[in-house]
Amino acid sequence: MTKIIRNLCTALSCAAIGLFAVSCNDDKSNDLPEGTLYDIVTLVSNNDNGTVFEFQKEGDSPMITLTSTRRVDSEIFKTGDRMLIAYLPLASSYASGPIELEATGQVINGDIIEGKASDWNSFRTYDQYLTFISRSGQYINVRSELYVRSAPKTYSLVVDEATLDQEYPTAYIIFIPDNEMDATLHTGYASWDISKVWNLPTVKGLKIRLSNTNGDNEFTFKKDTPQIEPAE
Repeated sequence: MTKIIRNLCTALSCAAIGLFAVSCNDDKSNDLPEGTLYDIVTLVSNNDNGTVFEFQKEGDSPMITLTSTRRVDSEIFKTGDRMLIAYLPLASSYASGPIELEATGQVINGDIIEGKASDWNSFRTYDQYLTFISRSGQYINVRSELYVRSAPKTYSLVVDEATLDQEYPTAYIIFIPDNEMDATLHTGYASWDISKVWNLPTVKGLKIRLSNTNGDNEFTFKKDTPQIEPAE
């Protein structure tokens, strides 16, 4: 009997996950097996032989390759996409090897964008509630609570081009809703490729800021350091 891979979430409508990428303690997800892990990964291949995913757990930790005998929906997920998976390791946790794929979910994908403050409303954003942020190799992963009707008009990581010559360029998470009148609160995941800024020879790290009515928040990611350095 073929087991159906469940849809864990869409980019902005998903099962509530209590502890992102570690465990699930929400009652709505209790039907998943004990020990299920959640991670944002890159889809490497998806064919009749099964599916291959890759990701780094945090910072510059070693690349982990996961293999499943089950395919994912090729109408939704394309090779190279970042996506959210729920899975059971069949060997060691956070080590390369086979997995039992339990569920999949869409993630907002994209590259970091270069921009001017004058073109981005001084990098101000509509209200968003950031609940998780981390660097996974060349990617910045986030989990946020956003007010939208179906999907954001814009949800991007924009680096201030005036700071690109600095050791720590400054980037902003910009959110613009699709409809303010009928918006409801949704959980959203995003994974942005920062390599074109991160790999500049003069860059030692990246500052990421949120500027909205909830206040200003700043996170600093340093090369060769998995942890976030809190703002002073």
